[in-house]
Amino acid sequence: MPAPDAAFWVDASDADSLTKDGDGNITRWNDTRGNGYPYATTWLDAPVYLTNALNGLPTVDFGAQGATRCLQWSEEIAGIQAVFWVIGSQEGGGSLLGRSPAGTAGNFICGFDALRGGNDYVSRENGLIGIIEKSGENLWVNGQVVTMSGAGLSGDYDMVATTLDGSRDFRASAFGRVNGQPDRYQGGQRLCEVIVYTNALTTQQIQDTQAYLHKKWFGRDMPGYGAGKVDLLTTASGANARIGQAGAQPIEARYVTHGGNLAVMAGSTVKVKADEALPKLTLEDGAKVVLKARKIPPAPALEGNILWLDASREEDFIFGDGAVVNTWRNRGGGSVQTVTTGSVKPVRMQDEQGR
Repeated sequence: MPAPDAAFWVDASDADSLTKDGDGNITRWNDTRGNGYPYATTWLDAPVYLTNALNGLPTVDFGAQGATRCLQWSEEIAGIQAVFWVIGSQEGGGSLLGRSPAGTAGNFICGFDALRGGNDYVSRENGLIGIIEKSGENLWVNGQVVTMSGAGLSGDYDMVATTLDGSRDFRASAFGRVNGQPDRYQGGQRLCEVIVYTNALTTQQIQDTQAYLHKKWFGRDMPGYGAGKVDLLTTASGANARIGQAGAQPIEARYVTHGGNLAVMAGSTVKVKADEALPKLTLEDGAKVVLKARKIPPAPALEGNILWLDASREEDFIFGDGAVVNTWRNRGGGSVQTVTTGSVKPVRMQDEQGR
């Protein structure tokens, strides 16, 4: 989940937070947490609601560059220290946050050439936030740190995040338009979700919020998040093992086999795939196992005198020392019942997927 205590949080996938006119355009966008928080209302023309825009979720489209589709906030938010966006730049991307007629500053204008309350500036029309970042300020695009004054968007959907020095008093008061600026600063964006903070966030909160947005809107886990994955989980005969971590993401094991004793730790969840019974698997207090049987197609219907050997069936083998094969049973029937190895004997092995 995102960091708590956001100053303003809008989410296009929250249908209850959106008010539409007769044509389905957005006339009001409430904070997703409901009453008591800021909201945004139509300023000139209403932005357009687009369904199934990204990962099956909707977005709010503010039109092409120079468009007059915009929303002004119920109040200007001052002292901004962190913002997170999922934004579409199919029409250029526009200014990340805008300024209403009542607003006093527009610090998130693309290529903005003056910074309120300071002398740092970038006199060119590029960059997502047209300022020179101070030490400790950062801008991320899709999880990668970039330069504020030089970074751009992909022309598709991106996740953008920034952290800012609270002493610089960054302000914003609109979506889709910067009052008093030329048309090139207006429109040009699609907004999926925007979260604004006026408090400083910890490194963990910044990472958690980006991970939340990335998973929700792009369907992918960021590095260090999501379920732990194990290709093959085995315990030798007579051995004891415990897996899991209380309160953590579920562990996924592609294949599990064990001759020893395997326990899932208290409070943990383990998802396993297996085509064998797991009689020696025990669950500690509050532990869960989600068992997914491996999908093995039915055996073919065979006729005649054939040879059919299947290395996945342990019961078809007679072993010597360890996994050394002495005899391999023919599943095909007919005159050849078994295959007996010679003086140099093969060894039955398993790959990383337990096959």
